[in-house]
Amino acid sequence: GGVIGVTVWEKTVPGGSSPSQIFNQLTKEYGMAEVKFSQPSSFSPEEVQSLLASHEFKNKETHRETKETVTANLEEYWEGILHGVTRIRVMNLDEAMRARFKEELFSRLRPLMQPEGLHGFSYVIYSIAQK
Repeated sequence: GGVIGVTVWEKTVPGGSSPSQIFNQLTKEYGMAEVKFSQPSSFSPEEVQSLLASHEFKNKETHRETKETVTANLEEYWEGILHGVTRIRVMNLDEAMRARFKEELFSRLRPLMQPEGLHGFSYVIYSIAQK
């Protein structure tokens, strides 16, 4: 017996117009290498439940949480990109290409700006199961 708690990023729908989806689409257009993880990094609620069941855990409850972040301006959003995994992708561009990439990104993000800033969302799944 035992109880397990699992927290994972939820898969998002491809396409769309969130800041991260726009960034990912632009990286593809620029031929930037996609970051590959050795294990899946996001799941649907059904995939989490199936994974738990495959290890003989019975799902007790699964919750989805949406976290909204607001970035004050596009320069602040750019600074956020230059941290972690996304930094490697951007910094691999030569300086001129990086400047073009940044301007193209900003031109696509400007229509999403609201008076308080740029809104982004992340989705997390929490699941509790028992053997």
